[in-house]
Amino acid sequence: MTKPKSKTRKLHKNVAVAFARIAAARDALCRQISATDDAIKAGGGYVYFLRNSGKEMPPVSSRFLIDNGLVEEEQDGLFEGCSQSFRPVSFDRFHEFKSQYEASA
Repeated sequence: MTKPKSKTRKLHKNVAVAFARIAAARDALCRQISATDDAIKAGGGYVYFLRNSGKEMPPVSSRFLIDNGLVEEEQDGLFEGCSQSFRPVSFDRFHEFKSQYEASA
């Protein structure tokens, strides 16, 4: 017999690593419109990178951080709600989100 699968939901490790990378660098996550296959399939039409270093960031994790409010807009977009740069929230807020995310199944 196989063991029944656990019903607990875990925050993907790549999301935590991406958040820690942005916060540790005291940098901002940036996104730029792109028509590359990876940007369209995984990044929602964007490529993601760190502003100061230019290091590429994983598109799926970056989208998750933005969509779930784990990085906050810097209000630098041409139109309201279209920010290009995002600052990480506090580690306390990140861990609070993680706890709530993993508690909900």
